Amino acid sequence: RACSPAPAPRVVWVGDAEGVREMRAALAGAARVGIDTEWAEGEGGGVGGAVLATVQLAVTEGSGEAAFVCDALQRGPAAAQYLSALGSELRSLLLSPAPPLPVGFAFAADAQKLAAWLREAEAAGGEAEAAGGGGEAEAVGGEEEGRALVRRIREATVDVQRLAEDAGLGSRSQAPSLQAACAHWLLQRLDKQEQCSDWAARPLSEEQAAYAATDAAACLRVLDAMEADWGEEEAAPPLDARL
Repeated sequence: RACSPAPAPRVVWVGDAEGVREMRAALAGAARVGIDTEWAEGEGGGVGGAVLATVQLAVTEGSGEAAFVCDALQRGPAAAQYLSALGSELRSLLLSPAPPLPVGFAFAADAQKLAAWLREAEAAGGEAEAAGGGGEAEAVGGEEEGRALVRRIREATVDVQRLAEDAGLGSRSQAPSLQAACAHWLLQRLDKQEQCSDWAARPLSEEQAAYAATDAAACLRVLDAMEADWGEEEAAPPLDARL
């Protein structure tokens, strides 16, 4: 059967502390949160000389989803309140055992970027308290602490790519893509035209925002479809047994 275009969720740009509060209220009532990131050219983060540009968090809303696209490039004293609020929300989502459950796809590199961003944001917050926020912040803790944070983030997040591999999608030499998973389980086509666009641009274009938001929402959609398949199996194990 032919695939139809994947519908975009409702997109909410988050670039200040008030936006984080709105996002927190939406996440508080969710059982799961789709999570994805986009990167921009730059130094740091430990993955390919790129830095975290946006973090996308998607939740179910009625018959669709809402996706919060969070600016991760802000720096300096003027952004201190926003960075503190966003960092606190991300730590709560990724490091707390309490709901909601984060759901990503091919999440290893995202976890590295998020860990690096969280450590830098924590350093910036401490610096702002001690010296008014001047200067460049360095990540808190050493390399081992950074690796431990990456592990914690990965362990807390359902990686739908791993579940797709377990279900037989992909091959020995090629892990399944989110595009392939959407086509297989949803009969939806993800448009990847904006994937290599300039994610440091501000404001993002409507097309960029929709692209970023849709990838995060797709993680939730694919997992829901997988669970529907599991429900048709005899004695299907629970989600945590498949991770």
